[in-house]
Amino acid sequence: MCFSENISLTIGITGILASLYFYKKNIYASIGIGYFALMEIIQFFQYKVINQCDSNYNKFLTILGYLHIC
Repeated sequence: MCFSENISLTIGITGILASLYFYKKNIYASIGIGYFALMEIIQFFQYKVINQCDSNYNKFLTILGYLHIC
């Protein structure tokens, strides 16, 4: 996680909006931007459970983030 919670949310929302804008113009650009935005949105939710290693929500988000990277 490279940014703060608020910056991750802002980049995520901006990325989703940009992805929707580019969808009709260039679907490949839309997918790339949307994929990056999804990563930021996942990180936003991960900020809520930092250092809660026993939390099932944290474990789920960690696996989801790992799958997203893979």
